[in-house]
Amino acid sequence: MPTDHPTPPKHLPRVLGLGSALALNMLEMVGVGPFITLPLIVAAEVEPSLREIDLRGLDPASAEEVCERIAATGALDTVRARALDLVAAGKRTLGATGFDAEQRRLLELVADGVVQRYS
Repeated sequence: MPTDHPTPPKHLPRVLGLGSALALNMLEMVGVGPFITLPLIVAAEVEPSLREIDLRGLDPASAEEVCERIAATGALDTVRARALDLVAAGKRTLGATGFDAEQRRLLELVADGVVQRYS
């Protein structure tokens, strides 16, 4: 009986490069929690009323309002700048590791990408 389904490839195509795979692995180990909670903590220093919000009870509209309040404090820029400083410091130490030049380059790309994407 004929089917409309194409024959599956003998080997699945590789769609993740080393850099993407490293980033996914890093996020699996660390999670995105630090990229979500740190801006809230920093923002609460500027706007103390943010400390009283029950995050568990937010609907999408309320969550958007809280996000706007966090952004208005400048916390996102503060956290991003701090993360970039930490990444820069880490990248400076890569030369003393056993990684070759290509591995160091990939690690640097992953670190920069994670900060840019999640901060």
